[in-house]
Amino acid sequence: MKFKEIEQISHRIVKNIDGIESLAVYEVSGKSLRLLKDMIEFWDTVFGHSALDEFGFVPLLRHGNVYLLTNENKNTVLGMASFMRDWSDPKMAYLFDYAIAEELQGMSLGYEFLTILIRDLADLGFETLQLTVDVNNKPALRLYSDKIGFNPVRMSMNEYGENEDRYIMELDIEEYLKENE
Repeated sequence: MKFKEIEQISHRIVKNIDGIESLAVYEVSGKSLRLLKDMIEFWDTVFGHSALDEFGFVPLLRHGNVYLLTNENKNTVLGMASFMRDWSDPKMAYLFDYAIAEELQGMSLGYEFLTILIRDLADLGFETLQLTVDVNNKPALRLYSDKIGFNPVRMSMNEYGENEDRYIMELDIEEYLKENE
């Protein structure tokens, strides 16, 4: 069974992930109300109160890069990432949101998904990838810093409100690709 919502909107298969239940990574560049509902539901499950709603997702779909990790057989969103181009540095992408379904965490799927996205960003001409991460999110810090090689460039106190401190981290995409050929 195909992921019908993906077929009905503009998309591009970035890469299939072999050996893990026919998972595929798609770049989505269009809008389907059903897919939008699925994305919002997924995001709400992952992030709860801070999740994006349709007013946040629609501009991301139209003006950013949104990638989905799906299981085509089960027709579900299992991971999602969204990127924006930096206005002051058009060769820099900012990882706006990134998540893997809770039941798939700890299986190195977050690493696989992110490495696919980094390679795709390189193909799109990006040279640097930046993100923010909660200073207390140990699994994310292990992924970004230890496994991928992001470097902290600064600490941002109260980034999203009182006691919402974040590391600003950056990855040189070309250097990453050279080290991981």
